[in-house]
Amino acid sequence: VVSADVREVGDSLVEVGADGPAEAIEVGLNPDYVVDALRAMGHDMVEVAAKAAEDPVVFRDGDAASLHVVLPISLV
Repeated sequence: VVSADVREVGDSLVEVGADGPAEAIEVGLNPDYVVDALRAMGHDMVEVAAKAAEDPVVFRDGDAASLHVVLPISLV
């Protein structure tokens, strides 16, 4: 589940499909950086990986030709 909550704009909740085992973690990311990474890759299939909420999130495109790292922000 991908969610966003922006005080001035509102909130959004989107469920996305995932392959393979994954543990749920809550990570704060700047949505502009995530959108930039996804647009730069231009693939329907993207791997998203993070070890913990305070670790960088890695985005890889479907053929592993592109790698983008987004640093987390505080959710407090």
